[in-house]
Amino acid sequence: VRPASVSKPAYLIQLASVKSRSAADLEWTRLKKRYAKLLASLEPSIQKASVPKRGTFYRLRAVGFKTRQQARAFCAKVKAAGQDCLAVRR
Repeated sequence: VRPASVSKPAYLIQLASVKSRSAADLEWTRLKKRYAKLLASLEPSIQKASVPKRGTFYRLRAVGFKTRQQARAFCAKVKAAGQDCLAVRR
């Protein structure tokens, strides 16, 4: 008997892009408090990115969406609550 294959969610939402890992951690804590019900089921994912001529940024993302449509629909709720949001592929 083979275990059922478990696929990772293919989409994330990006909530912020900041200049340090610690700033990304602090931003997640702040957003989690401000939008507690909205973000309750999501886990953070912080991605380091080098942006030409601008330096290194840490992208604060949240994991948990199987489709682009789910991520976009969730972003619409986040934006309606007053926070920037971008649906991105893993």
